[in-house]
Amino acid sequence: MESDVDRWLKDLAVPFLKRVGIQPKQRILDFGCGPGFYTVPAARIVGKRGRVFALDKSAKVLRELEQRAKIESLSNIEILLTSGQLVIPLDDDSVNVCLLYDVIHSHYFTHQRRITILREIQRVLKSGGLLSFYPSHMNFDTSKELLESIGFECIGTMQATLLHYYSLKEDRILNFVSS
Repeated sequence: MESDVDRWLKDLAVPFLKRVGIQPKQRILDFGCGPGFYTVPAARIVGKRGRVFALDKSAKVLRELEQRAKIESLSNIEILLTSGQLVIPLDDDSVNVCLLYDVIHSHYFTHQRRITILREIQRVLKSGGLLSFYPSHMNFDTSKELLESIGFECIGTMQATLLHYYSLKEDRILNFVSS
């Protein structure tokens, strides 16, 4: 029997990310990428002329991601190991899309640290860039209000099947543009 992760990577992830708005040749930041369950399909979409920056604080999960990318012959993923500092090692206005899925909830970050991260994401996103946000473990409306208070403009919500903790789950994401 096929696992949820296998089904996600094989059949569901690419259509989901295309629906989010990821396109060929874009530069994507997968913030808190884990083992790459969104990174790898994003790399498939953006192709050789695009780039996916996979940022995480866990060297272990980044090694898993490197192995997965190698197996799939993906050379357009750049691994960014962070020490937990709240600085994204990318230039201003350097990415088209940021995926922020199940990362900045209170299990990991205080309110002030969430604001700092969101401002860093805003710094690296191009004007009009997309922030796709999955507020798992957070109140949906409060999450939307927080992002809008930072200066992101909500362009809609999307109901979809997502991969969350190695299991498929039906849930909503929020999509924003940076100003």
